[in-house]
Order: sequence, then structure tokens, then C-alpha cells
Amino acid sequence: MIARLDQAWKMFWFKRQHWHPLGLIRIVLAYRAIKRYIPEATGFVRKELHVDPAHFFDNVGSTLAIVPYPPSQSAMPILTYGLYLSALLAMVGFFTRTSLAILGLGLLYAYSGHAMRVGFNHQNAMILQVFLILALAPGSKAWSLDRLLAIARFSWKRKAKPLQRPGLLRIARHMQGPAVPRWGLQLILALFVVVYTGAGVSKLRYSGYQWYDGQTLAYYLDGTHQAEKKISQPFFADPAYADAFPWKDDVGLVDHSYGNYSHPIFKEKLNYAWFFAAVSIATLLLELVAIVVYISPEIRNLYLLSAMAMHLSIGFAMNLSFSEYRLLILLLLSYPVLWMQITWPIRKLLKRQSLTPA
Repeated sequence: MIARLDQAWKMFWFKRQHWHPLGLIRIVLAYRAIKRYIPEATGFVRKELHVDPAHFFDNVGSTLAIVPYPPSQSAMPILTYGLYLSALLAMVGFFTRTSLAILGLGLLYAYSGHAMRVGFNHQNAMILQVFLILALAPGSKAWSLDRLLAIARFSWKRKAKPLQRPGLLRIARHMQGPAVPRWGLQLILALFVVVYTGAGVSKLRYSGYQWYDGQTLAYYLDGTHQAEKKISQPFFADPAYADAFPWKDDVGLVDHSYGNYSHPIFKEKLNYAWFFAAVSIATLLLELVAIVVYISPEIRNLYLLSAMAMHLSIGFAMNLSFSEYRLLILLLLSYPVLWMQITWPIRKLLKRQSLTPA
């Protein structure tokens, strides 16, 4: 029994695979860092430089920080250009692991100020951890300049040409690299599972079975607190919480409500309690069973596509795009398996016709 568990554990983390999405994830997320993460993070840090530190509450994050935050005015260009350079190098795959580590740690540092002063961005937090995983995981150099230079170096030492008969498939195999242990992909999926399962557990923890009645979802879709009306978001506080949690100062925050957009089409369905209850239950169940992505590539694809449908629905109904989750879903899909799933009815029909006597 112990031997079987040990074998299953090793297969889960260290089974070698040729085709994996780590190279694609590296390229796309590094490009995304240049276009969004770096301007967003450094823009917030620049604002911090002009604020009197006395206006901020001291907290554990700033007190225990290894590197002082915010950085000095003279260090700001180093941080900014260092992030852009590391993102560019990570995207093309030159000094790949070093570039990914610098990019991940640099963005983690820049975004930490936002987490301490304003709020925790759960979408970006997951992406930053993906950068750090890629910095260590085997296979992250796929489709990189480092990989191309390694091929050229091997060819020069052997005085051979590995691409004697260049073809798309042959070139792709060389650029993808050899089979590697799959623990990098499994760790990225683990981040995905923790975030989605945590969302479901949080609903049960703070709402209990009341989440099932759909009233929370109906509240956000009735148009009461639409963002475009510039109505202040309601915050619910309780002075008693300050006694139990001294770090909450004089008034303890209990809850708050988003001032989100709501699509007009749902106002007509507010009387259909069963509709919102069904959607609420489906959302909760989808989040709680996220671990099924580990069962097989086929089930992983079905789950990821279901999660994509959920985010697209939220985007349509509330204009909350969750763009980083949707991007990561697209990157984690197993496209060879997805192609087989899509074409399965056609292949089955062709096979049936070929077996039918003329």
C-alpha cells in the first residue's frame, strides 16, 4: 500500500511529458507584464513617493519588509527599467530563469504596497506566483532563445546539424525541448485549485447555506449600487469588533458591497428566485470541485471551459471581467486533447461510414 502511494506521488509530480504549456505561459504572461502589470504596479509606487509616510498606518507588512517600501526616488528608475528589461528577456527567453525570478520578485515587491495600503488583488497575486514557479520549473525554457542557443551549441560540438531536414514539426520538437517532469504545471494548477476552492469555502464560511437562496446574486444584479451612478459603496462596521481585533482601530469593518454594473436584462428576472438560486448553487459547486483538474486532461479541459463560461457570464452580467483568470484558463487548456474532444463525433461518424458495407 505504501509503495503504491509512493509511486502515485512520484507519478503525480515527476512523470515526464514532452508537450506542456510552460513555454507558452512564459511568453504570454511576460508580454502581459509589459502591457499591464509593470505600468500598473510602478504607477502605484510612484504615487506612494508623494505621500507623507505619517499618513499611513504602520502594519506588519511594512514593519517586517526586508527591502524598504516605498523605494527612494533615485531607486524608482532602477525598479521600473529593471522590470521592463526582465520581462522582455523572459518573453524572448534569454537568461530565462534569472529574468523570470527578477520579474516575479520585482512585481511582488511593487504590488505589496497596494496590498498593504489599498487592497489585495487576488488575480495579479496568482500570476506573480506563476512567474516564480516558471523560474524554477523544468520546461520553462521551451520556445526560448536559450533553447535555440543550446541547440546551436550542441550542433557545433557534435559538428552536426540537428535540423538537417527542417520542417515545422521537427523544429517544434527541438524548440519544445526534451521531456521534463511535470511538477511545474502541477504547481500552477495547484494555485488555480486553491483560489477557486478557497472562493467556494469562503462563501460557505461567511454565508453558510444562505448562499443557496440566490439573494446575494440578485442583490448585485438589481441595479441598486451600479458603479456608473457614482453611489458610494456601502460599508458595514461594528465598533465592538475593535475590541476583539485591535488592529482594526476604532471601528471594525464587517462587510462591504461592490458598486458593480448590472445588465438591464436581469432586472426582468428578479422575481424568478429559482433562477438565482440555481446559478448560485452551480457557481458554488463549480468552485468546490476545482481539484478535478488533476483527474485527466479531458476532465481538466471540461472544468476549465466551465470556469471560462462562468467568468464570461459574470462579465456580461456585472462587467467584472476577471481577465487574468480567463487568460490563465486559456493557457492551461490541453489543446491536443481539446482537438481530440472536438473532433471525436466527426471521427466516430467517419469510422462508422468506413465500416458500412458498400
